[in-house]
Amino acid sequence: MQLYLIRHAQSQNNVIIDDHITDYQDSQGLKIYENQRFADAPLSERGYQQAEQLGEFLVDSYLSSANGKYRDRFNFNNFDFTHLFVSPMIRTMDTAKPFVDRVDLKPIIWEDLHEQGGVWNLDQSSGQRIGFPGVTPEYIRIEYPDYRIQESMNPNGWWSRPYEEPEDCYKRSGKVLEALIEQYGKTEDRIAIVTHSYFINCILYYLFNLSTVNREYIFVLNNASITRIDFVKKRRMLVYQNRTDFLTLDLIT
Repeated sequence: MQLYLIRHAQSQNNVIIDDHITDYQDSQGLKIYENQRFADAPLSERGYQQAEQLGEFLVDSYLSSANGKYRDRFNFNNFDFTHLFVSPMIRTMDTAKPFVDRVDLKPIIWEDLHEQGGVWNLDQSSGQRIGFPGVTPEYIRIEYPDYRIQESMNPNGWWSRPYEEPEDCYKRSGKVLEALIEQYGKTEDRIAIVTHSYFINCILYYLFNLSTVNREYIFVLNNASITRIDFVKKRRMLVYQNRTDFLTLDLIT
């Protein structure tokens, strides 16, 4: 199995972070961010441009493969994805859309790929992080008709629960990774996942047995970047991480 972890393009929340936070120990900047953030952030204008360039890059490779081009091991010419899974958050679904709209590979919405915390905002009166519903299956059917929805999705909004703590994200990432290994680990399938920075970090923490305490290790992931991990027998190989060579310099964030 080849596993491709694709971070979403720049969101409006990312813009707020870039504008106000230079260091995650900056409590004042974090406070500003939490008071201005979107519960389920859309892409920024730059994010839509990143998603378009990502889509063009993947589409060119995907269609070349479909037209009979040599299926090379290191993807010099094509990715040849066999499965595409997408987080149900707006920024991930919109990141995948330029690719999805131009190929015949239907993405599956997988709720467990969501970002740490889920859909939440800060309650101004109590200062507590309050969970919000998230988009509904009906919204996805209208806005993203090519996306496949799991039958278990809550009709009132896929999240509809409290804020998720970081340690629970780590446990969830482990379950996702084990499920992928169980189903595809011994195959030659190429699995693409459009997800989030913290969640990808948790996948890598889990995979390489790294500590999550105080985030001692951080894998830097630019918006719209691609990270590839190969599973060959008992080996787990990080082939590349944070690939952004398909983006123009003005779109690297």
